[in-house]
Amino acid sequence: MDFELTPKEEALRQEVRTWLAANLPEAWGTPAFPTPRRMEDKIAFAKTWQRKLYEGGWAGLSWPREFGGRGATVIEQLVFSEEYAAARAPDLELFGRRVARITTGLSHRPRLHQGTSKITYTSGTTGQPKGVCLDAAAPGAVAGALAAVCALTAADRHLSLLPLATLLENVGVYATLLSGGRCMLPPLREVGTLGACGVEPDRMLNCLHQTQATTAITVPQMLRALAGETASGAPAPPTLRFLAVGGAPVAPALLEQARSSGLAAFEGYGLSECASVLTLNRPGENRAGTVGRPLPHVKLSFAADGEILADGALFLGCCSDGAPVTAPWPTGDIGRLDSDGFLHLEGRKKDFFVTSYGRNVSPEWIETALTGEPDIAQAWVSGEARPWIAAVVTPRNGTPDSVVSAAIARVNASLPDYAHVQRWIRSHEPFSARSDELTGNGRLRRHALRKRYGPQIESLYHERTHELLR
Repeated sequence: MDFELTPKEEALRQEVRTWLAANLPEAWGTPAFPTPRRMEDKIAFAKTWQRKLYEGGWAGLSWPREFGGRGATVIEQLVFSEEYAAARAPDLELFGRRVARITTGLSHRPRLHQGTSKITYTSGTTGQPKGVCLDAAAPGAVAGALAAVCALTAADRHLSLLPLATLLENVGVYATLLSGGRCMLPPLREVGTLGACGVEPDRMLNCLHQTQATTAITVPQMLRALAGETASGAPAPPTLRFLAVGGAPVAPALLEQARSSGLAAFEGYGLSECASVLTLNRPGENRAGTVGRPLPHVKLSFAADGEILADGALFLGCCSDGAPVTAPWPTGDIGRLDSDGFLHLEGRKKDFFVTSYGRNVSPEWIETALTGEPDIAQAWVSGEARPWIAAVVTPRNGTPDSVVSAAIARVNASLPDYAHVQRWIRSHEPFSARSDELTGNGRLRRHALRKRYGPQIESLYHERTHELLR
């Protein structure tokens, strides 16, 4: 790394090197090492190595010392990760989830807020992602709350389906470990996760069966793929009691399909600035059309325009940004709590548009309803200063126009007239992160979609022959 390290950090580097040299398994990294082949042998080997890491004081580096960690700073974690990766240490190789060797071109240390233990990047729906600085207490508070409300125990087995670089997966792992449970981290390709936007549902379902997972975390597109498999007759994993879904809005119809086919799916809501989860549906406290009740450490209030204000486990600030963080934090989302304390989301504040009839419309509301239809994979709607709403639709598996039109008509029947999609076009190709039309967690980049499809949408408002959907 090109950071100029302090004497304390240099001493840590030498301590890591010395410990690894003394503790790496005999013949590790050479042909003479007896690499475990069977899964039970791999697990036994990994448990032995993890126990050794813990005894050496290297488990949970960022966690406070009172919880068995080192209270390590981000720079100290980077030092450890670089030395660990350079030594090709066991658990970075064994299951295929590697920490890459870090080389930066920075000539000076990034400005981090005092107490920063973790940096997580926002999805960047409107521009470049920002590095959100969290202290050790924030994700710890969320993990502890999740462990309590989900009634996690030492008997739980959490299968990691999302990359560990995802904050939501982080807190899921932390919650399981706090409860004494087991976390299973096979390579993402083995669980059926293909990059940021791909999934192999048959492989994922098979892995859930084989590992006898009791908990897992998904995003909506993963849940859709899994629900499609189980709805087609594939058996749901009998041990899976809690399948969390978050990261983007989830269509109520999709949640219903998942549950009716045997998947115990529960929607939640959160944001990076609050160390991930704020609210969550759970067994015994689950209400359709909501994102659940606030976790015990969370306090929600609302601005005059309905924006959700959150307090509890707030971030310290953003990298190289000295702006103070004030509580409660404005989430940018519009919502309301019902009389029983369940949170209803109504869309992103910045995404609302106003039709030429003066109606305020949340595009996410309509898009979520559209993608709840089995024949529609993706949708983006537009209607600012227009008399009616148009959409760009990605049909599923080459579905013909007539079937898509019928699906849109069904959605329109469930919405008030001012929210009806009256005209639509097909997308040129599926929205993706590669085309900059989706964020890494699957949210729409509206500015990119508007730039690409704006002229075609504009032409719809001038055409007289296009089919009107009633």
